[in-house]
Amino acid sequence: MFAAVANSPLFLNPDQAAAATHGLSSLISSPSLNMTTIVCGVITGFIGWVAFSYGRKQGRISPIAIGVALMAYPYFIANTILMVVIGVALTVSLYVFRE
Repeated sequence: MFAAVANSPLFLNPDQAAAATHGLSSLISSPSLNMTTIVCGVITGFIGWVAFSYGRKQGRISPIAIGVALMAYPYFIANTILMVVIGVALTVSLYVFRE
């Protein structure tokens, strides 16, 4: 009975807590503010803003949605490689879904 309580997240030592946070959740939720992440976020945000503005002027929903996604996703992804992969995929989707 007490073993289940001792293994709960409230009673983990720092090494166990660090090991428990690795995985997908550490890729998505842990903030890291290095220069590469900031520059990638600014570039994708700018591309998203341009796509959103273009879609709004043309009255087309796909550039608006992709532009919003490009502006928003860097706030939720901390891994730089994952951020670049998602940014490239969304930017390519602007070309693919151009109608």
